[in-house]
Amino acid sequence: MNKKLREVPDSNSGLKKLPSDVRNKMGFMKAGGKTPSQKGVKAPEGFHFMKQEGGGYKLMKHEGKFKSHKGATLVAKFDIQEKHKA
Repeated sequence: MNKKLREVPDSNSGLKKLPSDVRNKMGFMKAGGKTPSQKGVKAPEGFHFMKQEGGGYKLMKHEGKFKSHKGATLVAKFDIQEKHKA
């Protein structure tokens, strides 16, 4: 379901105090109306992301507990695109 969210009215102070997901289900956006510019995505269990030269990620399997090393991350951050380009 992709619907346009309305701004929270200044006159409704209680609505601003609700958790974001509850407010969003009611059709209202978070208190400033901005959407995040990036979203983090966790790697599946037993895998981690490897940053590639020039951008992008590859998924890599690891044995046992994840050990941090150069270019490795458990959460890949992606830019959010607001709408399709024509």
